[in-house]
Amino acid sequence: MRDERVGVGLVVAAGVAPLLRSLANGFAYDDTHSVLHHPGVRGPFSPAAIFGRDWWGVPLGRPDGLGSYRPFATLTLWLDAHVGGGAAWPFHLTNLLLYAGILLMAWVLLRRFAGEAMSATARLLAIALFATLAIHVEVVANATGRAELLATLASLGALHLALGELGVMRTILIGLLLVIALGSKESAYPVTVLAPVLAFRARGEGARGRGAAAWVAVPSAIVLAFAVALRATVLQFGRKDAQMVIDNPLVFAPFRERVFGAMDVFPRYLGHAASGVDLCPDYGYAHHLPARSLDGGSALGFVMVAALVAALVLTWRRAPRVADALLGFGAAYAVISHLFIGASVLLADRVFFFPSFWMVVVVVLAGQRLSERRPRLGPLLVGAAALFAATQAVLSFVTVPVWRDDRSLADYAVRACPRVMRSWILRLDVAQRANEAEEGAWAALAASALYLQHPRPVADDLLPETLADQPYPARVAHLRARLGDDAFARARTQAQALLVNKRFTAAAGLLAAR
Repeated sequence: MRDERVGVGLVVAAGVAPLLRSLANGFAYDDTHSVLHHPGVRGPFSPAAIFGRDWWGVPLGRPDGLGSYRPFATLTLWLDAHVGGGAAWPFHLTNLLLYAGILLMAWVLLRRFAGEAMSATARLLAIALFATLAIHVEVVANATGRAELLATLASLGALHLALGELGVMRTILIGLLLVIALGSKESAYPVTVLAPVLAFRARGEGARGRGAAAWVAVPSAIVLAFAVALRATVLQFGRKDAQMVIDNPLVFAPFRERVFGAMDVFPRYLGHAASGVDLCPDYGYAHHLPARSLDGGSALGFVMVAALVAALVLTWRRAPRVADALLGFGAAYAVISHLFIGASVLLADRVFFFPSFWMVVVVVLAGQRLSERRPRLGPLLVGAAALFAATQAVLSFVTVPVWRDDRSLADYAVRACPRVMRSWILRLDVAQRANEAEEGAWAALAASALYLQHPRPVADDLLPETLADQPYPARVAHLRARLGDDAFARARTQAQALLVNKRFTAAAGLLAAR
C-alpha cells in the first residue's frame, strides 16, 4: 500500500509537471467574459453577482443568456481575482491544484470502484494515462477551464462516497457534492443518474444493492429535480441565432439529423482524444461539417456505438467493472453527444474532460484482462501505455503556451483550424488591438468567406495553413482565385461591413482600396 501511494504521488507529479508552464499564461479567449468582464468575479463580493448571473456574467432570465449557470466555479474565480489582485497566475495555480486533486481523487475512486478487478499497477497506469492526455491542456491552461475541473472533482468525490458505507451524513455530503458539480458545469448532470446505478451494481442486485441505490438516489433526485426546475423557469438553453447555428450546425437541427451528426462526430472525438494533436480552441463550422444522413463517417459511428453496447451486454455479468466503466463513459458522453441538444461546438476539448477518465478506465481494465489470459502480452501492453503517456505529456508541454494570451491562441488557431470562423474573428480582434491593418483586413476577409459558404462544406485548400506565411497581397489573390470574382466581391463587402462595425477604419480602408 505504501509503495502504491508513493507511486501515485510520482504519477500525479508527472501529470502536473508538463502543465506547470501555464503559470506564465495570462487570460485568453472565453476568459474575457467569464473572468475579465464578469461583475461577480472582478467586483466586490456579492452573492447576487455570483449566483444571480450566468457563467458569462449575464443576469439570469435575460434572453441573451446562454444557459451556462456555474456559480460555484465563478465563486472560486472571485477568490483568485481578489487573492491575487487580479493577476492571472493565481487562476492558473488553482487550476493546477485542482487537477492534482482530480488525479488523487481518481486514484481513490478506482481503488473502491474496481477493487480486485484492477491491480495496483493497473491503477497507477490508468491515472498516468488520464493525467497526461493532451486533450486536457485547454481545461487546465485556461482559466475558464475551472468549471470542468471543479465539476469533475466534485463528481469523483460523489461517486466515491456512493460506493462506500452509507448513512445520513454521507448521503447529505453526496448531495452537497452533486450541488457543487452541477453548479460548476452542465456536463455533471449525468452523475446524478450514474451514482445510484453504480451504488446498486457495487453491492449486488439483491436487497443490499437496492438499499444502497435508494440512499444515493434520494439526494441525486433532489439535486437533479432542482437543477431541471431552475433551467425550466429561469435559464435559457441558448440563443437561437445565426451565430449558434454557424458554430455548430447540429444545434437546432431536427432529431433525425442530430442522430446522424452525432454518429459522425463520435469516432472523430475518439480519434482526437487518442492523438492529442491540433487541439483547437473551437471546432465550429467548418472544421467539421457533420453528416445529415448515412455516409462513411456516420456509419462508422453507428458501428462503434453498437460495438460499445455489445461490449456492455457481454461484460454485464462476466466483467462487471468493465461494464460499469462503459456505463460511466456513456453517461459522461451522453450529455454532449448532440442526441438531446446540440452542444455549443462539435469537439471542444473542455467538454470531454470527464468522459476521457472513463475511456481510460475501460482501456486499462480490458488490457489487464487480456494480459491475464496471455501473460506474455502484459509487459508489451504496459510498455505501449507508458510510451503513449510519455508522448501525450510531451504534446501537453508543447501546447500549454498556446493559451498564453489571445495573440498566441489566435495565431495558433488560424493555423491549426483555418476553416473556423470564430478563430478568424479572434485574430481580427487581436489585430485591431495592435492596429495591424493588413492582418485585420485579412482576418475579416477570411471570416467573411467562411460565413458566406455556410452551410456548405469548405474545401481544405480554401484557407490552407501555409497561406499564413504569405504576404497580404498573395493571400488575397489566392482567396480571389479560389472563390471566383463574384463570391470574392461578396466576401469583401461582408468583410468591410464587419470592419466598419468594429470601427477598425484602417483595415476597412485597406480592404476597400483593393
